[in-house]
Amino acid sequence: MRGKPKRMNILIVLGIGIVALLAAAAAVLSQVEDWSRDFRTNFAAIEPDVTDERLRPLRTSLAPAALAERVETAIKPLANWRLQSGEGAGDSIKMHFVRSTALWRFKDDIRVTITPASGSGSVLTATSQSRVGKGDLGQNPRNLRELLAAVRRTIE
Repeated sequence: MRGKPKRMNILIVLGIGIVALLAAAAAVLSQVEDWSRDFRTNFAAIEPDVTDERLRPLRTSLAPAALAERVETAIKPLANWRLQSGEGAGDSIKMHFVRSTALWRFKDDIRVTITPASGSGSVLTATSQSRVGKGDLGQNPRNLRELLAAVRRTIE
């Protein structure tokens, strides 16, 4: 008789553990947008010809230095983002941000480049790369979309 309650407790704890593991896996897998990309790539870029229109360069009427200030302002309230470095070389400005993932604290390097646009204004492009892992489960494109959305909010 004594063995049955102990065995039942073990089965209950094991069952709870399995359910928690399945819930965590479902939460991670629900973040995957592109099954052909997200398990094999740990890099994303803002480029003019990407299929995802949300990852195209940001063109503004602001001068590069003014846009760089807006980028810094936009990033400050974002959780887990921090400015690592920034430098200006001529009219071009480069900024390096590090974003840590919430749960596992993995670090992604986001490199922003602001260049003068032809005529006037400026253009923002960026890359995001995970420091570890073969795939990013879509985190790097999310980093870039988060960056662009935050900057757009400061411009509007």
